[in-house]
Amino acid sequence: MGLATLPGTKLRYIDDSQPSGGAPGGLTAPQAYIKIPNTLMDGGDYSASGGFQSPYIRMYILPDISDSKGASYNNEPIPGRSFPLKTYAYSEDRQISIQLHMVTDCEDRVYENLGYLRMLQSAVYPQESNTMPYYPPPVCQIVCGQLLGNKPLNAVLKNYSVRFPTDQAWHEWTFLPAKFDVDTSWDIVYRPTNLPGQAMILMDWTSGNSEAVTDFNSFA
Repeated sequence: MGLATLPGTKLRYIDDSQPSGGAPGGLTAPQAYIKIPNTLMDGGDYSASGGFQSPYIRMYILPDISDSKGASYNNEPIPGRSFPLKTYAYSEDRQISIQLHMVTDCEDRVYENLGYLRMLQSAVYPQESNTMPYYPPPVCQIVCGQLLGNKPLNAVLKNYSVRFPTDQAWHEWTFLPAKFDVDTSWDIVYRPTNLPGQAMILMDWTSGNSEAVTDFNSFA
């Protein structure tokens, strides 16, 4: 188990909290982030002076996650049969719910958490374009170790909800509470040419068949 904090009790990012010597068995250190692409973000971290400089929400506390998907079947009645015949129709959306926990452990974290909140809020708005009436909201990426897959999952944010509790200490300039949660709901998306089947899901742990995003406007 990796260290949870840096000297001075500052929380580590999960991908920085590995034991000395790296991950066991030569594995790549686990990642935990949400990537929200935006033309305003061009690398680096969010800071009070620099503003939005990275498309990554780097997690420093494991979020609460739920993962659901279903299959839809039609009932085909047959005269004299005690049960209707089941015919497969389609598989439903894979829906991911993530509750992100935001905690302030230093002054810089106030502005980082505020930046992360703005990034999540932006992901349900259309993108600006100089050549088209609008671009749809961005296709994002979600990684949390191997809980959801062996490679980043492409997802669209369906909704978010945040509550700012008043039973926490709050920052004197931003009024941001020292601790608050952000609830998010996501639908997983794939390119039409790379829709998953049963074998792809079964092989994911070893082969990492989830497709990484390269062109955020090519999904249907």
